[in-house]
Amino acid sequence: LTVKGHLFLSSDSVGEAKIKANSTSVRITFTTPYEYQPVVTITSINAFIPAFVKDVDATGFTIAIDEQAYGRIVSAHTGDFKFSWHAFASDGAKLTVSDGSVQDVVLIMPNNNQPVPTGSLEPTPVTMPEPTVTSSSAQNNTINNLPKTADTSTTTASTTIETIIQSSASSAPETILSTPQPPLQAADSSTSPITASSITSSTETCSTTTPISP
Repeated sequence: LTVKGHLFLSSDSVGEAKIKANSTSVRITFTTPYEYQPVVTITSINAFIPAFVKDVDATGFTIAIDEQAYGRIVSAHTGDFKFSWHAFASDGAKLTVSDGSVQDVVLIMPNNNQPVPTGSLEPTPVTMPEPTVTSSSAQNNTINNLPKTADTSTTTASTTIETIIQSSASSAPETILSTPQPPLQAADSSTSPITASSITSSTETCSTTTPISP
């Protein structure tokens, strides 16, 4: 990689920090946590200040002033303490030890301050259980073994409907068909009129009885 001109980096890579008077440290927090352990460098501005970096992890770091030298620094310096800083990370960063050994730089997570393998922020794949496929024959056997609730319900419903129809038919009022009567006809002019004498004659006939012999 060749860079010609100015190199512009994110606010998680370069910046400045200020420690106010009567304070001994300042915490810098990254906007986005690092996936690999950041390597931080600080430089005091305008004066030599014995300060160091501590609590470096994926989320940030702290710049602290040496407390033993703080009184002497305050008497010789007025105002706030200002620093510039740089933070970079690499997936192949190495830690060189004074005995000549070389180790991997590990990522430290916040809160527990426990080192974890570099790049562990990558999501861990989750194995999902495979769906169980049921054959068509097994499905048919399952369906056949189900209780015949639907058929019984249908038969019961049909029987109930027939009972209602028969009950309705037996309780229905019978229809009486009346035979139309012929209209009254006027008396025939040829018929002899009924007189008082004919009525008397009929009565006498009905009153006459024949004695029965013993």
